Amino acid sequence: MSGMVANTRLLSHKCIVYRVNWLRAKARYTRWEEEHNMVRHEMKWTIKYFQYQEQQWDRRRSAITDSAIGAVGLRCYAAKQAGQWRRFAEQAKARFIVEIPNLEVADD
Repeated sequence: MSGMVANTRLLSHKCIVYRVNWLRAKARYTRWEEEHNMVRHEMKWTIKYFQYQEQQWDRRRSAITDSAIGAVGLRCYAAKQAGQWRRFAEQAKARFIVEIPNLEVADD
């Protein structure tokens, strides 16, 4: 009888070990899913930020009046900045889509 009790205890301990390992694996998977979700959102936010900066510089360029001192230079600088932010957005989108092909980012 004691052999059967020892065998039952051993099976019980193995079952507990398997359950603990399963819970650890599930927790690890859940953390990875959460991290993956956050990275997707951060990618979208980055592209949207670059697009926002481009729009801001376009607005600044449009707001410069002809009577402003150095209007041509100011417009040139604003256009250069808008172009730079546009390139940032395009490059980020191209690189992010390589990593996550179904990443949806609206083109503004």
